[in-house]
Amino acid sequence: MKTLRLSSGVLPHMVNIKDFMNKYRAVMPSGLFIKMTAASIQSRTYPVSWEVIFKLDRKLEEYNAEVARLNACAAANDKGTALEKAGDIAQAIEVYESNIAEGCYPAAHSFDRLMILYRKAKDYANEIRVIQQAIKVLCRKNPGLRAGYKTRLERARQLLKDQKQKEKQKKI
Repeated sequence: MKTLRLSSGVLPHMVNIKDFMNKYRAVMPSGLFIKMTAASIQSRTYPVSWEVIFKLDRKLEEYNAEVARLNACAAANDKGTALEKAGDIAQAIEVYESNIAEGCYPAAHSFDRLMILYRKAKDYANEIRVIQQAIKVLCRKNPGLRAGYKTRLERARQLLKDQKQKEKQKKI
């Protein structure tokens, strides 16, 4: 087997293909995956530079942190849904609000539920705030959501304006 050398002249680390692929599969570049898969037919080991290993370790840490954020988000969504079903809307709102806080995982469920709950409560100011935050957080990765949220934002603004006009007329 041909052993590649790093530009620094240091020999790469020979890794067990099966173990390496199991560990780094989620973050491994497709080219490396293909090369290692092909090499696994003839050998159990494959040369990988330490630089590549360190980069993959960093990517794996980031990936695992993102998976942990996703799992925490899903658990909070489940808790919020259960609270809604139990009729504890105030507590559900608290859970959903914590789920959309700064640095949240960009998932739509908590945003969408808050929009619905605030609309039902005729709390249009909070609905508008949540829609604006959803646009900021969610539309970065999924621009296709923007049109629906913009439409909802326009409607919520109109409802808030109408609500303020009604309150003003009651005072007169």
